[in-house]
Amino acid sequence: YMDPVCGEMFYYLAHSGFSQWQRPKIPHQSIERVLEPFHLEDAVVFRFPGCVKPEHAKVIRVRKDQDTGERMYDVEPEDERQRMKTPVAKWVPRKNLSRKPKSAEAMELDKEEKAWQHQLYRARQAKERAEVRQALKDRQKEIERANELEERSGERKRKFDVDACREKRAQ
Repeated sequence: YMDPVCGEMFYYLAHSGFSQWQRPKIPHQSIERVLEPFHLEDAVVFRFPGCVKPEHAKVIRVRKDQDTGERMYDVEPEDERQRMKTPVAKWVPRKNLSRKPKSAEAMELDKEEKAWQHQLYRARQAKERAEVRQALKDRQKEIERANELEERSGERKRKFDVDACREKRAQ
């Protein structure tokens, strides 16, 4: 048996009514899509009453429905011919509206902006990694220098001890 949500396999033993191991908890996922609200003068696409295909329009008023608490919109068509047929559509729910698609130039600008942000992010990460590497190198040099000084001081002590022993023997 395969869990339809997470795709994990587990065996159901029909004769006993149990599984070979515990069935995973199925996460609760809301089917309802969360739509971000529109604001005044936002460009939208809406199928006006009596029209077959959606038309470009703009939001001219935002209200709150007293019964449901949902945001409702008044939309006005951008096209003059459509404005003569239907001047304003009132109390339109959010689910009937969609964002106006961007032009090719705007999409290209967004793409370039994301590329620049990514380059900036990569440069910052590279700089941080270089700083960490440099700090490790500096720390390693300090350790080597400390070991070298320790060895020298040990040689001096030994040399001093040998000289001191010779002087004692000589006396």
